[in-house]
Amino acid sequence: MNRQPFLIGFLAALLIACSGYRGKAAEKRTWSDRSGKYSIEASFVRIEGNQVTLLKGDGKEVTLPIEKLSTRDRAYVRKQAMTGRSEDKKSDPRQTETSPKTEASDKKEIQGVARKFFEALRKQPASGMEDMLTAQASARYPSENSPVKELPAPDRGPSIRVGKVTIDGDTATVEVKVRLRGQFRDTVLHVRREAEKWLIHAISAPAADGTEQTIDFESAADDTPSRPTEDAGNSLEVPNGGAEEILQFIEKLVMTRPANVQSEADLREYLRKRHEVILKATDTILGGDATEDQMAKAIQFKLESLSLAAQLGMPDAAKQQEDFIKAIQKDSRPAIQAAIKPLEGVLRRLTLIGNEMEIEGLLLNGEPFDWASYEGKVVLVDFWATWCGPCLQEMPNVKKAYQQYHDKGFEVVGISLDQEIELVEKYVQTEEIPWAILFSPDKEANGWNHPMAVHYGIHGIPSTMLVGKDGKVISLSARGPQLEKQLQMLLGDQLPLDDESPKKQGRNEPRTRQGR
Repeated sequence: MNRQPFLIGFLAALLIACSGYRGKAAEKRTWSDRSGKYSIEASFVRIEGNQVTLLKGDGKEVTLPIEKLSTRDRAYVRKQAMTGRSEDKKSDPRQTETSPKTEASDKKEIQGVARKFFEALRKQPASGMEDMLTAQASARYPSENSPVKELPAPDRGPSIRVGKVTIDGDTATVEVKVRLRGQFRDTVLHVRREAEKWLIHAISAPAADGTEQTIDFESAADDTPSRPTEDAGNSLEVPNGGAEEILQFIEKLVMTRPANVQSEADLREYLRKRHEVILKATDTILGGDATEDQMAKAIQFKLESLSLAAQLGMPDAAKQQEDFIKAIQKDSRPAIQAAIKPLEGVLRRLTLIGNEMEIEGLLLNGEPFDWASYEGKVVLVDFWATWCGPCLQEMPNVKKAYQQYHDKGFEVVGISLDQEIELVEKYVQTEEIPWAILFSPDKEANGWNHPMAVHYGIHGIPSTMLVGKDGKVISLSARGPQLEKQLQMLLGDQLPLDDESPKKQGRNEPRTRQGR
């Protein structure tokens, strides 16, 4: 193999000799780049920052960026560095001492890698993941049984909150709150210093029974408690155990990424099967001798599953949801009544059909919003955020509907779940949004804590409510083609479209309506 392109194109190597961390002389081996196109025979010499120095057979040293090496070679470098660092400490105990300045920078580095780790989980495939893992975990990552690949992806938007870092020598933990399916969950990442970098090797999180479970990334998935998958034998069979065991089963089930899904039809079929299993499991809990906390969890799981089934158009799901809400509200058992109290917002939203809804809050300019001024109009109430991909994808459809039906009595009220008002104002100005936008300037009461989001139990966006002229809610799923169908039924044929998009009135106000 021609080694010149390897040296020039892949590694941009410099023939240098300089001081730094030096490990033991290693055996000669074949090194290659990530693509596998180029290789070189050399021995490991030392690591300097993010570069590794190798010794070629002709006695010349070459320095290469570690990040450009293959996964196997990066794992080898980390192992060499870890061994050398350990031996250095034995000869110089003072090296274990950490100055306040160094500790502060270490904590910042650990918090950074924790955030990047969860951000990478959102991407498929997760790019750059191997660079955040320890040598052993990185070596396992390319295989299908890597535990990292079984972790669920965080929700889009501001769903990662990195917290306290605790350092103990060359190991550390970092607390991270991650939003999954609309709810924040506590996790702890375990990190270790290798190759002068802080790298992740495990994660801990509370299980459904309240105990803490740890997943070791350096072990194969088969060596750790695995999450069920569609084709994992009895994974869709409800266990014959108590409430805690069944809740643990449901928790694992809803966090599972389905296997062997090749099309949208496959996914819908899997979700249908999962929905049936969740209904059976939650009914078992609610019909048995469960605690208030267990019943609350079961009710929430059932409501979420019914809500998703209704959105997917599963037969009778909406009717089942309505009947279930009525049943638990009438259930006189103290445990049930105590269980549904924290779910008041969700229940309030799910029972809006045929009832009036109230909206209050502040507009972008700080002025109070006047819901009464929309009386006699058909109004789309849209919970959204600038960081929400599906929300932004739906926005052109809403703007089109506004342009076609506004003069016939159609209005839109947006409720932003953003945390930074500047982002909302920039988006509204750039996209020329013509309707009212509510935003809470209170840092403790914006985002998912916006009073209206809490009041109506909003755990996922976009979330819409279509309100009729009589002030009563008509639909909880007026999006895409359904929005136009509903508007055509309520307001008649659409007006012809002009070439121009709807003009922005002032700074975000519906025409003849209030300002921001």
